[in-house]
Amino acid sequence: KPPKGRPVQTHPFLRRPRAVCCAAAMGAQMVYLPKPITAKDIEDGGGFARCGLEYGVAGMQGWRRGMEDSHLAVETLDEDIGLFGVFDGHGGRGGSRFAA
Repeated sequence: KPPKGRPVQTHPFLRRPRAVCCAAAMGAQMVYLPKPITAKDIEDGGGFARCGLEYGVAGMQGWRRGMEDSHLAVETLDEDIGLFGVFDGHGGRGGSRFAA
């Protein structure tokens, strides 16, 4: 609580006490890098003669401290069926890796 007679300073956009905003900014520093990692992981697959399709996948880590996205590529799940998916980590890699 602020001392009596002194207003609580708030962040102009969030309307929350400044201490909460500072903690959020500190948390962002732990999640984001100072510069993005722009190297791309590239994967090619398929083979038109073998399974009737070709595909490519590319991923880039960007500003996050770790890669959070995953993908799934099963060319021949069944005779005429393939299974492909791209899963966004949304702030953590656990869910996307589980889904893939």
